[in-house]
Amino acid sequence: MKNNKYLKELGIQWYDLPGNYIPITSIRARLMRRWYLIKRGFCFMFQSLEDRAPAYDNFLSSQAFDKRNKENKEGFCEWEFYSLDYSMALYIYPRLREFREKYAKYGTPSSFCFDENGKQYEDDRGHENWLATIDKMIRAFELIIKDDDIGDMDILKEHDKQIEEGLNLYAKNYRALWW
Repeated sequence: MKNNKYLKELGIQWYDLPGNYIPITSIRARLMRRWYLIKRGFCFMFQSLEDRAPAYDNFLSSQAFDKRNKENKEGFCEWEFYSLDYSMALYIYPRLREFREKYAKYGTPSSFCFDENGKQYEDDRGHENWLATIDKMIRAFELIIKDDDIGDMDILKEHDKQIEEGLNLYAKNYRALWW
């Protein structure tokens, strides 16, 4: 998965995306490993037998060789499945934004062209409703990605309600996402 302008607007960096092994960590791990070997070598030269080996750093065993973020032969990485809703939101959100900005202006699904009584709109209300629906879908995926740690329960309930509404609209209008 690649980072794009829409995810960058939300503060997502390339190393936050699934399938990107963080080379900074591996460089740090390599440097720490070399430092460990140097310390071990000096210990053997200058210390008594009891104190020869310094404690092995847990960083080397836990993070340096952590393969969670590396893709397997099917192209998946473990990190994607830790929070699959977040991974899917990272994929869907920028595509909905691009669809809204570039392609949604070319047409309106027929279900948005009629009112509750089955009468066709004479003006652009159907298209405006379609764009508002897309905006609600976008907002839902944005809230999933941001997942702000807000202490206010009223705001959290409002966010959950917006997410639920947006996901329901996404499911309902999934087949209408074309131009």
